[in-house]
Amino acid sequence: MTLHVSRISPALLILDLDNTLIYASQYEPGSSAQCVVGEYAIAFRPYVHSFLATCQKRYRLAIWSSASEHYVNGVLEKLAPRIDFAFVWSRARCTLRNDTELRDWLFTKPLKKVQRLGWPLERMLIVEDKPENVQANYGNAVYVTPFSGEPDSELYLLGRFLTDINDVANFRKSEKRDWQRTYAHLVRQAKSH
Repeated sequence: MTLHVSRISPALLILDLDNTLIYASQYEPGSSAQCVVGEYAIAFRPYVHSFLATCQKRYRLAIWSSASEHYVNGVLEKLAPRIDFAFVWSRARCTLRNDTELRDWLFTKPLKKVQRLGWPLERMLIVEDKPENVQANYGNAVYVTPFSGEPDSELYLLGRFLTDINDVANFRKSEKRDWQRTYAHLVRQAKSH
């Protein structure tokens, strides 16, 4: 089935899960996890719920993770049970690629697969902590600092950035590499008040 996307529909924002919205570690009794999915203790990144609420007003949200389908669905049941995502894709929709430079196999996320659903590349962004996972579509990528369970303000800043660029006609032509440095002053201002 092809999803026909009109020009007036919101842009598509594809979100990675692990080390982007959440941090997962092996569950140990007594851990301070916000939830448990299978054998994993899950910590939500600070501001994740307000980030999702803000972005949902301006974008059509989707999830694309290189984790298993069972794990992804389990995390989303806890993290965002009320969000109607455009799609939720797991490792099964990734493309396995051998990276000879890194000497590793990568689960990449080529956006041509999303294009087949009718979404134009010009109005599509993917938020990812690993640039190698989206190197075929760097013009659509917004990179975040990997989340390891420690407090940060990354999603607060990212929400502001994504709000500001929402009306850009072609995201691929928009500068996204220095968004963290550009928006870091907001954290400094909030701490000084």
